[in-house]
Amino acid sequence: TPSNSSAASDVYKRQGNPERYEGKNIKTSGTVSYIQRESDNNTMDYVVLNNSDDSAATVTEIEVEDMHDNHITEGDNITVEGGGLTQTVKLHGKTLKSDIIVDSVIVN
Repeated sequence: TPSNSSAASDVYKRQGNPERYEGKNIKTSGTVSYIQRESDNNTMDYVVLNNSDDSAATVTEIEVEDMHDNHITEGDNITVEGGGLTQTVKLHGKTLKSDIIVDSVIVN
């Protein structure tokens, strides 16, 4: 697994230049710190993943069915893989620069 600093660096790169990652496959791991049901689509959850020292976070979109099948809850460490998106998620009233639409998820 990548070191904390390289994982944080990858997150900062995605946030600083999200268009570069639009549609690209991204794989990342982290601890689930927050889960919110997507208000416009009841089949998806927004899941915030923090790296191990909480210096960076990644927002992901995971299908509710995958959340239930994998029993994912706050505090779980998971690995996700999926495509990068820009300006699609609104969390706490703020549109985020980037997120990952998850194709696969593994509980570590």
